[in-house]
Amino acid sequence: MNLRALAEKDLAFTLEGTETGGASEFTLFDKAGSAYPLRGTVGDIGYLLDGEGNAIQGRQIVNTFRMSTLAAQTAEPPAKGNKIVQKDLSGTEWTLFVVRYEPDRTIGIGRLVLALDLSK
Repeated sequence: MNLRALAEKDLAFTLEGTETGGASEFTLFDKAGSAYPLRGTVGDIGYLLDGEGNAIQGRQIVNTFRMSTLAAQTAEPPAKGNKIVQKDLSGTEWTLFVVRYEPDRTIGIGRLVLALDLSK
């Protein structure tokens, strides 16, 4: 097994591990309504900095997941408008929408840029 294959295999612990890593569970829904449970990092930052280091209001929501886990469930990659449902640490359920999908095919990590509302 080469180094890239080993790194992808290790994602089961480092990216998806709910006890060994810091993974959160979330569900991706395609446009037909099919559900695909995933685990990975969830980043939801509500206080951002501009290029000069000044605090500004804003919100950036990005989730990452192991691409092979999604590929085992569907051949279709995430697309703009797909829905994500996830709970935050307080147990509040959030419905989010995919704005952009950024695959990293080096070791197989998918990155989803999300929004609360696609019209903005």
